[in-house]
Amino acid sequence: MKTVRLLLGGFERRTNNLVETVARDACFGQAVVDCVRTTRIDELFFLANRHDFDLIIVAPDHLVPEPSRKMPHVSIEESFRTIRRIKNQTVVPIITVCVPPAHELTAIEAGAEAALGLFFKPEALESEVRRVLNLPAQIEAPPQLSLAGALLRALQRLVVPRTP
Repeated sequence: MKTVRLLLGGFERRTNNLVETVARDACFGQAVVDCVRTTRIDELFFLANRHDFDLIIVAPDHLVPEPSRKMPHVSIEESFRTIRRIKNQTVVPIITVCVPPAHELTAIEAGAEAALGLFFKPEALESEVRRVLNLPAQIEAPPQLSLAGALLRALQRLVVPRTP
């Protein structure tokens, strides 16, 4: 089975958990997701350029600077500059999540394949993950029969109508 290496950038734990779960669901049965998380913008840039990732998902408004900067978080403009720098050095697809509506176009211009809003729907992210990774749509499994249904079906196979 194929392995998808995912780089996830952002400090918001709930968002990261949701994003990772959705990425795993999108790849279910087709690929195994190996996820690396970072909260810092400098680590995001370093990892994106030094390792072979298949997909990067970033919450540009949820990144922190390197420890020497003594700031609580980086500006969204700095995050977009970093995305632009990553895209200049690699072809890995980037999806941005939790992007304020006024900055969605800027995220696309910076090089993101998709910019999902602050309250994005998991189905939209799942669709984007499948699209950028070229994964086919999920195949629905046949419904499971209940025990009674399975017994009835077995009995129907055993009973053969008599011919006169």
